[in-house]
Amino acid sequence: MASVTLTWTAASPAPANGYRIKYWPTDTPATISTVSPNPIASPYTITGLTDDVAYSGTIEASCEGSAYSTAVAWNTPNIVVNYFYFATKFSCVGCTQVATNVFVWSATQLTIGNYYKVGSFVYRLDTAEPWDTGYTDISDYTASGTTCAELCPSTISINIALNLASGGFAQATGQARLYTSYDGITYEAASTVLTFDGESQSITPIPGNWYYLQVTKTGCTGTNCSGVRPQADWSIDGTSYGPNVGGLSNGASTESDPIQIASSGTHTYLFTGYVDYFI
Repeated sequence: MASVTLTWTAASPAPANGYRIKYWPTDTPATISTVSPNPIASPYTITGLTDDVAYSGTIEASCEGSAYSTAVAWNTPNIVVNYFYFATKFSCVGCTQVATNVFVWSATQLTIGNYYKVGSFVYRLDTAEPWDTGYTDISDYTASGTTCAELCPSTISINIALNLASGGFAQATGQARLYTSYDGITYEAASTVLTFDGESQSITPIPGNWYYLQVTKTGCTGTNCSGVRPQADWSIDGTSYGPNVGGLSNGASTESDPIQIASSGTHTYLFTGYVDYFI
């Protein structure tokens, strides 16, 4: 429902019976309502009005003996309801809280406790507030829900692969395994051990964790094994890094750089191990 606040210059002396206020929808002037009891001072807010309707009315001093001053007319344009809130602001990257008590406005009524996505941010409405200036307009929100995570879904994948030298001059053996850590310090295995040429595995990652690939040369037969070594290559969303290169002896190993994967969004991580000539 809408409301309108009337402000006027007080009569002097003050009228004995306050002020009589009448009002009606401008398009239906016969539908007259009268404020009761009479307000005794300015300002006064008329509530319960219909949204997007123009109103007209009068205000007059109510004197002793049922006498009234000359009525002063007033009118409004179509009344647009404004909805103001205090909100908590989150980044869509990881749904990380970035601000509290953010003053926001919407042209339509929203639900306290729900989340509303605007661009790369999400606002959780905490309390309804009266009109004020300096607000952020969230009227054009693109999605709403009961959690930040459902508005900022995460599609993160990790794939690992192993390639071994298999030409006529060298047939290498080796292995590759992915490791993960929640703090970047203490790591544990995150995959099975790959041992066959062309073998690969898809991993369901833990958002925000650290990962690295370890590659080990276990052996080599052939006439030219001297250049075969373990190597670790990795890519993030198609951008390649590495390779990190290990030693030439059997048992030598190397690792990719540890990388912390994203907490949200759409990202693809590929770790590839080689036991081969320098790639």
